[in-house]
Amino acid sequence: MNNPKNRWLPLAGTLIRNIELYSVTKVKSIRLIEWRCMMKKNIVVFMLMVCIFYLSGCFNTEIKTVTSKNPDAEEVLKLDKNADILQWGKIIYKTDIEWVNELKLTKNESVGEITEVFSNGFSKSLKDGMANQLPIGAKIYSTKERDDVLIVEYNGKVKYYLALTEG
Repeated sequence: MNNPKNRWLPLAGTLIRNIELYSVTKVKSIRLIEWRCMMKKNIVVFMLMVCIFYLSGCFNTEIKTVTSKNPDAEEVLKLDKNADILQWGKIIYKTDIEWVNELKLTKNESVGEITEVFSNGFSKSLKDGMANQLPIGAKIYSTKERDDVLIVEYNGKVKYYLALTEG
């Protein structure tokens, strides 16, 4: 063992064993890291699936259809029992609306006249040409500027009536 080369052999063996252990440990730690990453991905995918499943169960598949209609005389008079209304073309028109009264409108052509007066008790039987505060014979005119406003003339007075439509 006096040979100087032999003196380093036990040291070299230990070094090789340490390198092998280090390599095995390194490979194991790399595999552990890979396994953790894979598990994190699996957990994320699982959580997404749970969320999608939960949310899909929360949606109501029932379809509700809502239809709107123009207000009738009864509805208008419930909101304002003193409302001055008339019906023309199956549409209720109301006057004394401030912004409508401020409009500069011109008569276009005569569309008809008031043929009947109704009281609040008979609002369900309202027909075209009926009004609750206008006299029979009051003249109804369309306007050149707007399709949703009628001009009514009676006893030298002029009133603007706005169509009450839904939507």
